[in-house]
Amino acid sequence: MSIGPAEIIVVLIIALLVFGPSRLPQMGRSLGRGVREFRKAAETAKHELGLDEVVDQVNEVKSTVTAPVKEVTSTFGDLKQAVDVKAAVEAPLQGGAASGTGAAAGTDAPQAQPGPTETPAPAGHTPDAPSTSAPPDEAGGGPGASSVGA
Repeated sequence: MSIGPAEIIVVLIIALLVFGPSRLPQMGRSLGRGVREFRKAAETAKHELGLDEVVDQVNEVKSTVTAPVKEVTSTFGDLKQAVDVKAAVEAPLQGGAASGTGAAAGTDAPQAQPGPTETPAPAGHTPDAPSTSAPPDEAGGGPGASSVGA
């Protein structure tokens, strides 16, 4: 959790509203002085307690522990790249098999077999289709209607 630029701007605006433009530079100087004194006191306490040596030892142990982890991580990264390369190579081959060029490319992909097709019915005969002609009483024509004047 760190403080981002947006949070710093909000704090500065609030400080400007609370302290005013005349006292803000003085408050900034005193805040900087306080932070500097705090850091100096922390360094002095760390030096007096001998924590410098402990910190160095901890950093050394940390580096010896993290080195194998980094090695394993890099190995897995290499394996992941190898798998990605394999997928990248297989994708065009699978796409070629689907378009019918798989046999030409030398793959063992099965060719798509055409499905069963229905034979078309005779032109004038459609037993399952509804009649397209209108009933004789509506259209005035039909199979039994007279063709007077036509």
